[in-house]
Amino acid sequence: MRTHIPEINLAYLKAMTDSFALFQHAKFSRPNKKTGYALDDNARALIVAIELDELELAKKYLKFIKFCQARNGMFHNKISWQRKKRHAPDIGILKQPPTAFLAALIITGRKTRIKAPLKRKSTGWAKKF
Repeated sequence: MRTHIPEINLAYLKAMTDSFALFQHAKFSRPNKKTGYALDDNARALIVAIELDELELAKKYLKFIKFCQARNGMFHNKISWQRKKRHAPDIGILKQPPTAFLAALIITGRKTRIKAPLKRKSTGWAKKF
């Protein structure tokens, strides 16, 4: 017996994404622009976009991740809908494993220009591969 897997519908993901990035929250099926954007959500969206060969979305999410990076290599996790950084940068959700960096390597197929965080303890995650 064969199971039919339906085609993935990206309409909602695209509706939650504007010209800048993926919004953090929604009110039902519409983006709640007042809540702005979150780095971790866009890093996950980047992985989905890469896996589904949605390169325009992937470029948008990767550009947002680069926007979130501070000069010291750390990241701002929350960005307002006016595109202002809300908090001081820290390593945040990307420290174990560095999801955005792995996704960036996949999309470009080479080394990325995004800097690694300055203070990062080795967690041994790379040994799993």
